[in-house]
Amino acid sequence: MLKQILENKKIAIGVVIVLVAAGVFYFLELRPKPLGWQPKEVTLYDTPPPEVLKTEGQIDFGEELPDGFPADMPIDSNSTLILQSYTLVSQNPPPKDFDQATYSYQTLRNPETIFGEFKKYVLEQGFVIDFEAVEGRSSSLLARKNGSETINVTVYSENETQTTVTVSVFKKQTLAQ
Repeated sequence: MLKQILENKKIAIGVVIVLVAAGVFYFLELRPKPLGWQPKEVTLYDTPPPEVLKTEGQIDFGEELPDGFPADMPIDSNSTLILQSYTLVSQNPPPKDFDQATYSYQTLRNPETIFGEFKKYVLEQGFVIDFEAVEGRSSSLLARKNGSETINVTVYSENETQTTVTVSVFKKQTLAQ
């Protein structure tokens, strides 16, 4: 008798689970949608989509440092892969906007050492660090100088050997005299 009750309980629990799953499926997939509703198409990119890469005012530099990028910055000359090298020239009239030079690469060097070198560099150049975060394998800093120049450095290591470094330099536009 007890065995039969337990067996019936298992069947009842199974039926409840199937009904709940069917209800969730109906609610998420089959219920009537509001008039004009369309599902959003989601596309994931490892790199920005082509329309972002061809932004008006963007000048690509291939594997060379972009214009406006400090030549004395501690960039690894033995990087394994250059990911990005470009300058974005603002389309807004000065003094409302900044021009941006970005250089991103991968290296085999230790991420802590790289981050330390960039931190030392910005301080030696007279920048003030506004933000600094080190969490796990990711480090980031934001430093400003005289309200006219900003440097953003992000160092990230996915594994024990490969480190990705992205450095952006923002310079405030000035009015032509």
